[in-house]
Amino acid sequence: TNRYTQRISLMDSFAQSVNPVFGKLGANYLGGTILAEYAEAFGFNRPIEFELPVVASSAYLSDEPYQWAEVACGFNRKTTISPLHGAVLSAAIINGGRLMEPSIIDRVADETGKIIYRSRPQTVQQAISPQASEMMNSLMAATITSGTARKIFSGYRRDRILSRLDMGAKTGSIDDTGGDARFDWFVGYAQEKEGDCKMVVSAVVAHEK
Repeated sequence: TNRYTQRISLMDSFAQSVNPVFGKLGANYLGGTILAEYAEAFGFNRPIEFELPVVASSAYLSDEPYQWAEVACGFNRKTTISPLHGAVLSAAIINGGRLMEPSIIDRVADETGKIIYRSRPQTVQQAISPQASEMMNSLMAATITSGTARKIFSGYRRDRILSRLDMGAKTGSIDDTGGDARFDWFVGYAQEKEGDCKMVVSAVVAHEK
């Protein structure tokens, strides 16, 4: 602690994607074991049950504190995740910390319109506590109100549709190993302020150099 020390809140760090803060948390406070436990809780390193084949997301933890820092802030090239898994993570935040099994099919009807099959939400496991998911809700909401997604959502309070929703998000970006492309990420959720409808969005875009 000296005159060059900078201080920032956890909420602002999350909203503005300040990587060093999360790197320090990973290396100095969490460690490889806890990071690995939460990666497993959120479905890394195992297949996602889905109607179509999806490559499993991977999270590798070594014995090196510097590597813990890289994983904790997401700034490494060994951790992999699919857009589908991104949607699953976002859904867990608005479902009380429950990791939900994704599905393409909502319902099947016969020629008369009678419903002969309806999918039921399946909980894979409790990834985090409901209290922790509420905290994550606040952090993700800050990304939209004051963080890296604020310009995209500027004026949402005056929008006819968006103003009726509680929203949260996380953005990210990283260059590929060859340096030929830049990947921009967005995962987010929206839920009605007065109603029960919820949705999540997950997208990744690869740009040329």
